[in-house]
Amino acid sequence: MRRQAALLAAGIVATLTLTLAGCSGDGAPAPSTPASTAPAPSEADPSTPPTGAAALEQQFADVLAANDVAGQPDGEAVVGALEAAGFDPAAIERGEDVDVQGQPVFLMAVAVRVDGECLLGQVGQGSPTVTIVPVLGTGTCLVAPYRA
Repeated sequence: MRRQAALLAAGIVATLTLTLAGCSGDGAPAPSTPASTAPAPSEADPSTPPTGAAALEQQFADVLAANDVAGQPDGEAVVGALEAAGFDPAAIERGEDVDVQGQPVFLMAVAVRVDGECLLGQVGQGSPTVTIVPVLGTGTCLVAPYRA
């Protein structure tokens, strides 16, 4: 996404440079660049269904919301609910649900890898949150996923 934004910005700068170069006052029209027929990323057809992680974002959020116990997340229950909802067990990661003193954590991270992206959620204190982020260089979604 950042690369696309950078390329778009570079194209805008190049177009502005060519346009301003044509303002030399010699009366000759400035060269024009052909308009792209492809829609900009933000102008995508709204009737096109989402794919990858975006297609599963609402389902992921619904599972987290149904299994969010404020202040006391249960990692195994959340993972079980994600599996029951059809998420690939091998793609699910979660953080610890107890701290180093054995006390329940207030927030627990949970993630699912989908096509090079991660559905990343947080359950526990307050309402669950969900976002989509790229997979880390390690091939995981969480820096230190829970290992049973």
